Amino acid sequence: MAITTTTNLSDLEFRNRIDGELYNPRLMESFFELKRSKLELFPLSSFCLIKSGTTPKDRDDMLKEGPVLFKTTDIRNNVLSPFDTYYHICESIHNRMAVTKLRPYDVLLNIVGATLDVIGRSSIIMDDFQEANITQAMAFLRIRKKEFLPGYLFAFLNTKYAQNQIKRYARPTGQFNLNLVEVGKLMVPKLPHTHQQNIENLIVDCTAYQKQSHILYHQAETLLAKELQLDQLKLPNKKWYTADYCEVMKERRMNAEFFSPDVYCILSQDFLKEAVTINEVFEIIRGYTPKCYYQSGVPVVKTKNVRTPNVDKKKISDHADSNEPLTQTKEEDLILAAMGVGSLGRMSYVTDKETNCAIDGTLRILRKKDLSLNDIEIPTMLFLSTEVGQKLIYRGISGTTGIISLPDDYLGRIPIPVFEKSVRRKVTELVLNSIKAKNQSEQLLAQAKHRVEELIEQEANKKINAINKTVV
Repeated sequence: MAITTTTNLSDLEFRNRIDGELYNPRLMESFFELKRSKLELFPLSSFCLIKSGTTPKDRDDMLKEGPVLFKTTDIRNNVLSPFDTYYHICESIHNRMAVTKLRPYDVLLNIVGATLDVIGRSSIIMDDFQEANITQAMAFLRIRKKEFLPGYLFAFLNTKYAQNQIKRYARPTGQFNLNLVEVGKLMVPKLPHTHQQNIENLIVDCTAYQKQSHILYHQAETLLAKELQLDQLKLPNKKWYTADYCEVMKERRMNAEFFSPDVYCILSQDFLKEAVTINEVFEIIRGYTPKCYYQSGVPVVKTKNVRTPNVDKKKISDHADSNEPLTQTKEEDLILAAMGVGSLGRMSYVTDKETNCAIDGTLRILRKKDLSLNDIEIPTMLFLSTEVGQKLIYRGISGTTGIISLPDDYLGRIPIPVFEKSVRRKVTELVLNSIKAKNQSEQLLAQAKHRVEELIEQEANKKINAINKTVV
């Protein structure tokens, strides 16, 4: 059923825009609410320097260090972490793109995206980030007037008041996109400085918890690596090797990874001499893919939601009917991605916040059945996430380069080290505290956004109440 919107010729925006979504009454409601408030509204261009970047054609996709080049996938309504993995460019390209070199407290905004979920996402760079630049698919917003604080602007861009403006202005061509003129016309309310400062303080605290989370997780990884003496492990890394016919027939495998000298070297290490197999410690439970997905119901974890150390629950978008035979998670489960190029082998630990979820058919649950091994789950996840653990996992893959999977019978035979009880407890404690700090960081970010919306709503309601009193 078609929905029509009528607009007067004199009300056309940008002089030539006649696309219907620009005049969508539903998206305009929040803007009218902004105008009803007593707050002054300022276009972004009046207090921000706005520039978009370029995507250099002579970049080297193999670079592992150097200045960062942010892509739209990095911009996820978050404080950008200096500890995450990013795309890199060389110094000469970075210097050639000097006009878009980023500075502390720059706010980044996606201005090109395949969907409305991508365009309009924002991030902020804090003062401890390395040299960085941007592509043409995003713009930086650099505040030039003291009346606005960057932390407040970033929080505002996450609210419905900004997002609905972006959804209106986004032009649906091959992809959704905004030009810099349209970005500059986004209207931002000027809150009192004390309120802006309180909101920016939340962003600063969010960054501190984010850093604490990384430090704790790194300590857990370092402790585990020290126990395994991984720094002393030298893998052969041979470019070619052979396998005996009898080995091939015994294993009924002919893929090169299965007979890799690297794997044989790993299997001969001391830390696996008294190892147990996954089958001995865990029950392997296959996921179930629902017949149909819905907007509400039981959240379904997919491969894209599996992150280490825990599930990225915020980005779960698919839900299933509870009447289906779902595979649901329990606290302390491990979730393993058992299918997909680039994602197979990724793992998550299930906290109490993810216990009401189900997993789809691309995933497996490792649920502890040997109750005598306390705190074995998180050390197992960390071990299998190391280069050594990933080589053991990828040894068993089957399928083509397009679709690869990990058979359950091979998964069950993967050996895992049994650390001393005190080590298992310490590693588990560090990772759980890391997850806790990460959750606190996310809560502060959400709190900043909700506080901005709350303050705007309060101002809008004040004016409505004043009008009502006058009428009475």
